[in-house]
Amino acid sequence: MTSQGRSDRIATNTVFLVVRMLLWMGVMLYSSRLIFKALGPVDYGIYNIVGGIALTFVFLSSSLATATQRYLAYEIGQRNIEGLKRIYGVSLIIHIALALAVIVIGECLGLYLMYHKLNIPEERFDAALWVFHSTILSLSVMLLGSIYDSVLIARENMRVYAYAGILDALLKLVLVMLLSVAPYDKLIFYAVGSLVLVIVVKCVPAIICFRSYPECRGAIRWDRERFTQMYRFIGWNGVEAGTYAVWNYGLDYLLNIFFGTIVNAARGIAAQINSAVGNFSVQFFTALRSQLVQSYTTGDIDYYKRLIYGSSRYSYFLTWALSLPLMLRMDYVLELWLGSEVPSEAADYARWILAFCLINVLGIPLWNGVQATGNVCRCVLIGTTISLMVLPIVYFGFELGLASVFALQAATLVRLVYVWGNFYALRREVLLSAREYLRRVWVPILGITSVSALMMYYVDQIFGQTFLALCAVSAISFLLIGLLVWFLGLNEYERTFILKRIRKLIGR
Repeated sequence: MTSQGRSDRIATNTVFLVVRMLLWMGVMLYSSRLIFKALGPVDYGIYNIVGGIALTFVFLSSSLATATQRYLAYEIGQRNIEGLKRIYGVSLIIHIALALAVIVIGECLGLYLMYHKLNIPEERFDAALWVFHSTILSLSVMLLGSIYDSVLIARENMRVYAYAGILDALLKLVLVMLLSVAPYDKLIFYAVGSLVLVIVVKCVPAIICFRSYPECRGAIRWDRERFTQMYRFIGWNGVEAGTYAVWNYGLDYLLNIFFGTIVNAARGIAAQINSAVGNFSVQFFTALRSQLVQSYTTGDIDYYKRLIYGSSRYSYFLTWALSLPLMLRMDYVLELWLGSEVPSEAADYARWILAFCLINVLGIPLWNGVQATGNVCRCVLIGTTISLMVLPIVYFGFELGLASVFALQAATLVRLVYVWGNFYALRREVLLSAREYLRRVWVPILGITSVSALMMYYVDQIFGQTFLALCAVSAISFLLIGLLVWFLGLNEYERTFILKRIRKLIGR
């Protein structure tokens, strides 16, 4: 396939994923308001801190999915059907084994934390146990089902992947609406309902993959050599993803110990914004991940570098366009979204979580580039060392009496160091140029960020705190950033490609 053809495929797949993400984001933001109102600050905080114990193990799902996608994409690039069947067989065995391990280890570790460490109101402890057990089972089902998501992504069948995500969003909306008329404890109802939802949603891609792709049918095939390769790759990816989970939940734990469940509720609100804004831009990487692996394995390093540089800029610009109006109007947005019972710390948390998203999104293409090479050891060692620095920094900050928002401030600064650690690791693998990376990525994003932030700060002062003012500020911000990106953030090839796609769509 030509470079133009690969770019067209990425663009088409991105459209499906963006539509999926827009619907999911809208449902998530709307449902979060209903959940917060139905549960209240205390139960919402309990759901965040207790469910977070189980979700700490979600790194296993991401590690398995990444490894499965990587090796399936490699075999697809080699046009090796027999290799595809063996990779699928080995992956399925690993998924089943780790799903069982999550139940055993998660139950033991989680119950210890709940009974001996966490600050949970006594009268809500039984409900918290329901949340914990339901989340552990949900995660196990997600682990088993993630192999079929990996098959769809490796096959670049983003249409079905998007439909499954849309089904997930619609069913979640139904669950949240039922929450207001739940016949018993709302926290328990929501936790168990979420488990049922996960089971239903994960069955859809499994059935489609079984019917559509030959590697998903027939007897499970064991291959010791491929198992060894995948096990090492999964192990290092697991360390990386596990480190993220540990420090992320570690922040929740420190906030709970020092400040209590109300602050965990504020952190939970910020986490919802992180999911909405961060995952929106991450969908772009899902569309190009398979192409990144195939371009590296076939030796097309120029296209491989172009994907890394381009995706870094595009994802940042997209995240910045979503973040800037929210940063300017966060207090009003939270009141509009969740009502008057929003924890006082939530606005500052939300602004800093958006700053974290902006930094983090620059590290994702570098990490995907490292994964495409298969040599992740050096990057994991560097990234793990840097990421875990945040926990002692935050702990000593809290001991010195710093405000709770310091947790996200420290996490954002440490993440910036992490991004450059990823660049250093990838530079050793494919000889990336620091000067070229600065010129093609950092110079345009810093210029556009500075100019648009300064201009929008003064524009924002003109408007009052109304819904129409929010719409006006958002529209002006989108238009301004769009113009700056078109003239300063894109090169001639990229502008030409976009114009061709627009003409093609209009021609239809």
